Amino acid sequence: MNNTNQEKIKQAVDLLIDKDTDLTSFFAKDGMLKQLTKNLFEKALKAELDEHLGYSKYSRIETENSRNGIGKKSLITEGGVLELEVPRDRNAEFTLVLAPKRQTNRRARSEDIIIIC
Repeated sequence: MNNTNQEKIKQAVDLLIDKDTDLTSFFAKDGMLKQLTKNLFEKALKAELDEHLGYSKYSRIETENSRNGIGKKSLITEGGVLELEVPRDRNAEFTLVLAPKRQTNRRARSEDIIIIC
């Protein structure tokens, strides 16, 4: 990891954890770490759809395929079960890389999200 990425991660951690943060709940069953993991997965899934469609969410482009809301997916990770909001496309051509369709019991590791980004 280069220095720029390390600095960005350090800044993100500093924003999440300050002197007033209660760290006793950070690793709890539904604590901050689980919520952070969920948000990272969902952001990566949205980026996958952007790549698939060829445009970002609020861009205007003429295309036969477009976004079509979200679906729900349970993904088992090292930290427990994550209930993810998975974006869909209108033509149902979008294939998830990070959390493949019909594999709700897939064991995902934290490293999986790094591969996608």
